[in-house]
Amino acid sequence: MEKATGLLHHVSYMVENPFNFPSRTDALKTVEAESFELDSSKVSAEADKVRVAETEDGIVIENFKSGNRIKLPFYAAKRGIYTVTAFYRSDRTEDNPHALNWSGTNVKDGSLDVYGETGEAELTVKVIASGNGELIFTADGKDSPVLDKFRIKYVGEDPEVVAQEKALKNLDTAVNNAKTLIDAGRGKYTEASWNAFANAYHRAVERDENASVKTIEALLEALEGAKKSLKLETDSGIQQPDPTPTPTPTVTALSAPTAVKAVSTSTGDVKVTFHASANASSYEIYRRTGNGAAKKIGTVTKLSYVDNKPAGGKKSTYTVVAVSPGAAYKNSAESVGASVTLPKAVTKLKAKAAGKNVKISFKGVKGAKNYIIYRASQKNGKYKKVKMLKAKQTTFVDKKAKKGKNFYKVVVKKGKVYSPASKVCSAKIKK
Repeated sequence: MEKATGLLHHVSYMVENPFNFPSRTDALKTVEAESFELDSSKVSAEADKVRVAETEDGIVIENFKSGNRIKLPFYAAKRGIYTVTAFYRSDRTEDNPHALNWSGTNVKDGSLDVYGETGEAELTVKVIASGNGELIFTADGKDSPVLDKFRIKYVGEDPEVVAQEKALKNLDTAVNNAKTLIDAGRGKYTEASWNAFANAYHRAVERDENASVKTIEALLEALEGAKKSLKLETDSGIQQPDPTPTPTPTVTALSAPTAVKAVSTSTGDVKVTFHASANASSYEIYRRTGNGAAKKIGTVTKLSYVDNKPAGGKKSTYTVVAVSPGAAYKNSAESVGASVTLPKAVTKLKAKAAGKNVKISFKGVKGAKNYIIYRASQKNGKYKKVKMLKAKQTTFVDKKAKKGKNFYKVVVKKGKVYSPASKVCSAKIKK
């Protein structure tokens, strides 16, 4: 284990002095990466050990190669889901990314690939118990990026855990009710129906506390079904069903997500954000264009969604539905909608190689304030802004085009909103 020395003063957190996670959904807390404890005990070469470094942009953690770990002792007043935004720098591309892998005491394992010169990665970290814990980031074969800081926000209870606890509670109630019959013995029940009931009872009693909601509900259904199917033997040999009724479980509708927002981005996408609904396992995103019907465009488990194929020229309204994790709940109604009207997309985009340059032209859009040109080395790769043109400019010569194929798309800027990205075109610079 080692701690950085000789650099600007920074706070170090230990078991006896842990970092306190926020406990309110409207609070944000930031921890600098250098405040983590460095652990290179599994790395033999000195040159491969993670280190803290002072750069022009401040103090960072760098050289985060495979086998290294950084650790943060923390205290969480509440278990549940936390959004941890990692601020990082990476020299990798989408086809060869770095990775952020997290785990630790009272922390559910997770992983996310990251790339790009500078970026922010939103990690969904699940803390499975309140109290003291430890958040650990471990570099694997992909290595990890340069890390600056982490911003942490409490989102709410983990719906999977809440649903699991409710399912276990329902199963416990059924087991306790069935125990009265088990203690009394078979009596006059038929051997076949009694054995089926007893087997279902013992499977329910011996269930795995970490089983999924689906598994727990299956055990409950089997136990209640076996109890309902118990049959009595009579002197005439006719089997009669047990008259004990099985109560019908109540099903509660989830509350609709709140604070839905739809924001136009400079890349031509629309980012939809919203607040969590208690006990939801996921969220369905719907889009209504103009006066048309709402269509589902995606399902997410986090509290945001990026629509990378939005509609231009018409108002789009986005709504969200909270999805039930099991039989104890049903899906919510649609949320209140959030609307945004994007400009029409550029048409007739052309790209033509001219020596080492690429000439781009397109048909302008009425009312446009600017046109943003993006370029990528692959059609579905990461696009980088290369130029912002004025309203009257509909041609551009890219003098920094790369050898090989160059892919282009254009986004219209109009006030504070942006059009959907145009169709992609390409041009090849010969070597």
